[in-house]
This record gives sequence, C-alpha cells and structure tokens, in this order.
Amino acid sequence: MSLKNNKVVVIGLDGATWKILMPWIKQGKLPFFKKLIDTSLYGDLESTIPPLTAPAWVSFQTGVNPGKHGVFNFVEYNDQGEEDVVNSNSVKAPRIWEILEKHGKSCCIINMPVTYPPPKTKRSIIVSSFLTPPGKPYTSPLEIQKELEKLDYKIDILFEKYGFLVNNKNLEKIKSKLFNEILLITKGRIKAINYLMNKRDWDLFFVLFKETDLIQHIFWNNVETLRYYRFLDKYLQNIYKIFANKYGDKLNFFIISDHGFDSSAEIQFSIYPWLNKEGFIKYKQDFRFKIKILKLIYKIIKKSEIKLFCNVFFLNVRDKLLNKELTDKSLNLRRNKSIWVTNFGIYLNNKDNININYLIKKIKKLKFKGKSVFKSVYEKYDLYDGPYLNKLPDIIFTPNSEFILDPNFFSKKIFSYKKQYLMGNHLSDNRGIFVYKRNYMNINRQINKINLTDLVPIINYVLSISDLSYKYDGKVPKELKKYINE
Repeated sequence: MSLKNNKVVVIGLDGATWKILMPWIKQGKLPFFKKLIDTSLYGDLESTIPPLTAPAWVSFQTGVNPGKHGVFNFVEYNDQGEEDVVNSNSVKAPRIWEILEKHGKSCCIINMPVTYPPPKTKRSIIVSSFLTPPGKPYTSPLEIQKELEKLDYKIDILFEKYGFLVNNKNLEKIKSKLFNEILLITKGRIKAINYLMNKRDWDLFFVLFKETDLIQHIFWNNVETLRYYRFLDKYLQNIYKIFANKYGDKLNFFIISDHGFDSSAEIQFSIYPWLNKEGFIKYKQDFRFKIKILKLIYKIIKKSEIKLFCNVFFLNVRDKLLNKELTDKSLNLRRNKSIWVTNFGIYLNNKDNININYLIKKIKKLKFKGKSVFKSVYEKYDLYDGPYLNKLPDIIFTPNSEFILDPNFFSKKIFSYKKQYLMGNHLSDNRGIFVYKRNYMNINRQINKINLTDLVPIINYVLSISDLSYKYDGKVPKELKKYINE
C-alpha cells in the first residue's frame, strides 16, 4: 500500500501498563481496547532508565537517549549545583514537529511534557504540559490559548491547592475530590481535542492524557482507576471513529505510554547511611546533632501556613549548617564534594576518591531479607551516550518493585518500613504499552523490542520522510515495517 498522504495519530496514556489493562480487557471491561488489540500490533514499549515522565517523553519527541537530548529528570543543575525545573530550552535535540515542518508537514501537539515555553512553529500547534508555571502562556501560537480557555481547558491539577503529590495521610481525605477534578481536566482536554482536530488536516496529531499517571499514583488498580479507564475507553473509541472517517485507509493510529507502573513499595532503602557504613562517606562528629536541629525546624515548617517562605528559609539554614561541616569523603549539597545522591543515581564529583566499579559491585549485591534491592545498576557510559552525559549521574539504578529509595541524609536506618499513601509508583517499571493500528488492518499480533526512541523513525517512515540530517538511536523494526507497507 502506498504511504503517500498518510496520517499519524498518537494517543499518549501516561504510565499505562498491561499489568492492569490486560486483565480488564480480557474481562470485557474495556471493549474498545479489546477490539483494538484484536486487530492490531501490540506489546511492551521500553522506556528510559529511570522511567520518568520528563526524560521518557523527550526521548519520544527526539528519537534519542537522554545523553543526546539532555533531559534526565524533572530538574537540572547548573555548574554551581543549583537546580531548576527543566523546560523546552533544556532539550538539545531536534523534536518531531521540527523535523516534520522542515518537510512541509503540520502537527498538532497537545499536552506534551517539557514544551514550556512553547516553541515557535510555522504550521503547527503546541500546547504545553504540567511543568508550565501557573499563569504563563502555554500555547504556540499564543491565540490558541484564548480559544482553549473558552472551553474551560486546564493543563493539570494545581499542585499548590492540595499540596500534591504529597505522600501523607492527608491524601486520604481528598481522594474523591482529586478523582472528580482529574475527570474534569480530562473532559476539558477532550473538548480541546475535538476543537483542534478540525483546525486543519494534520499530518501528526498527538495528545497526552497525563491523568492516567495521576490516577494510578493515587489509586493504583482500585475501582476508581477502572472507572477512569472505562470513561477513557469510550472516548478513545469515539476519537478513533472520527479520525478513521476523516482519513480512511491513510490513518495510522498509535497508543503508547512512557513507562509502566507498580503498587507502591513499603520497604525504604536509605542510601546515605549505607554509604557511611561502607566507608564511601564519613560524617563529622557533630553531624547528627545538626541533623536533629534541622528535623525540628522541618517539623515546624510542615505546620506553617506560609510553607513557601518557610521552605526557602529551611533550605538556606540547611545549606549554611551542613555545607561546610562534611569531610572530603562526604556528600555536599552544592555538589562540590565527592558523592551526591538522587532517587535515580549517584553523582561522583571526585572520581579519584571513589572506585566506581567497586561501588557498583557493592550496590548490585545489596539485599534485604533475601531480596535484591536493585533491578539494574549501570555506569552511565554503559547505558547512554552523547554530548550531555555530564548532566547524568555517574551511576544510574532502578530499584526492584518491593523497594523505594530514600536519598535523604536525615535518615539513620539503612532499611525501614514506610507506609505509602500514594498507592502506585513507576520508578521500578520501564515497560510501557505500544499499540499500532492501521485503519482496516485486521491482525492480532504481539510485537517485541519496541523502544520509545523508535517512534520518531517510525513516524518519519509512515509519513515517507527520509531525514538523514540527524542520526536517531531508534529504528523502524522490520516486523512493524512489514505491516505499515501492507
């Protein structure tokens, strides 16, 4: 079949996983999903490590790994170790709409993470996502924002309103309110989709339902999650019919997610006390006393009604109290000492003092009650490549689903049990979902080894674009290419 005049529609379901979807599909609770996979190619979609929204969706946008596009986390650090939220200027590789516009194509991109401030486009529409500061412009071109506001469009829940996503018992009191607000946001997103899809004859139409991630964090696979997916299932059937009628056999329809999900772990592994025990860092004698002072200050801040000011005050006090009180073998909050830990890896700022291979070997062997703490542990050079590797931790790891990592230097115990009020977490699961349906295609087949970085080459191939100006990490799998051409 000719690929001329093909159209691509990509539906993103943030954090969607076959773990909960497939049982519901088999039970007949998601009829459109069942009909879809009965007549499509589907399987797991391999994500980034760590499996986080920001680096994962940027890898989808660019077709390259974090070492090449420059986004590894929700925040990034300057040379002084100061952090800031990532934004569209953090992305250092060409993105799919930029590539398609070079070839005369048009794109409608709704709710794509790491697109604030919205980049200027020639024939496309960009609607940014949840990292957009409240009150700031979130569309390109700007006039689209005024049109969306008439439809009661909201990007996301205002985190400040609920102190969200805070893993504490207060979450239990507001769960029903959160569900209703998430549903309203989805309904507003649907209005925007229905409006923007008719703006022009789009070559690529993308929309992300970030709400699936929020729902699973709060409820995991409870009845509320099923209720939400049943609502979404009905709408996805409707949107598929609209595009199928509009584009006929030229429609190439994808559903993807940026990572998987698991139930929240309750065994907490605190890495700093372990590093101290193993001799990789060393606290001065008065360190614990100063930690007690900081804990007391922090408890006061948590009860304060002016949390933003108090949090800034706390960070300043923390840095002044600890920054110069740690030995050369110790952590440093400004990243000018030897070891600095995040939830996803370890920065080694003075590699002469640390045997990295020995440290990785020790981390891999870590067990608690016979269970391995980590699913994977890599030196960054074994996982990624590119000019922005300096932004990534030197050691990158993924915990097993039974464990949650604690990078807090306040902690005393290496292992402890921590009650989780957020029922779902995705830091241990980098397998999302992949579905490809060509209109009128009637095949039920699982496909393996699809990576998020493959999507840009796949979309280029479907739209008959041979862009040799940039080398992608991804590729078009042979099995998929066969069905695209049928």
